[in-house]
Amino acid sequence: MQPVNQTELESLICFFQNTLLLEGLDHDMLSRLARSAQRRLCQPYEIICRRNDYAACFHFVEQGVVAEFSVDRRDFQGLVYFYEPGSWFSALDAMLGDCYTATAVAAERCSLITIPAELLRRAMETPGCRQAMLRVLRTRLRDPQDPALCHLSMNAEERLAYVLLLLQTGSLGMRYVRITQEDLAVTCGIARQTASRILGEWKGLQYIDTFRGKITIRNPHALAAVLIKSVQKGA
Repeated sequence: MQPVNQTELESLICFFQNTLLLEGLDHDMLSRLARSAQRRLCQPYEIICRRNDYAACFHFVEQGVVAEFSVDRRDFQGLVYFYEPGSWFSALDAMLGDCYTATAVAAERCSLITIPAELLRRAMETPGCRQAMLRVLRTRLRDPQDPALCHLSMNAEERLAYVLLLLQTGSLGMRYVRITQEDLAVTCGIARQTASRILGEWKGLQYIDTFRGKITIRNPHALAAVLIKSVQKGA
């Protein structure tokens, strides 16, 4: 992540002023947010945050598009939001000091502005800022046909990719997932033979390596691409 320097300070303040979420904040608080902000550049299919990881910050989309995935484990229906420039995500998770409730992936090359969760919680003590967030949430709840929202019924390959990304710790390099192929298939609700076939294909593509009782994820961005491309095909 790139720290925000002084020459960018005023442009960030202007960006925040034109964001619905931060309506009601005075210039001093906006300045504090801008000074604490960091710019994060993400490549296509880069994992931004994972469900169940601690929500240490929240994100504004400055450029590009971000896809956010959440899953109902009972029937494994995917829920996807697309966030475009000027929008924000993970704010509620950061406010609660809890874990991320969804996995966010860069759908294309993106520039994000991230703000520490603790500072967001201080900003939300301002009544106008709380009201702005509640208005946005009310709009989303009342408008299930929002064009930024898609429902995705995941196939076997997409389920495997999503679960492996959730189980992986860290976003870069080789990481071990301690799970058998049989347990992985049960978690995804698919046949063991199907899971073995897909994992074998991914091993040949060097996305993963398989061992007895564990799987190494060599290319998490390739697994994220499986999810993003599935949504793009259905769009």
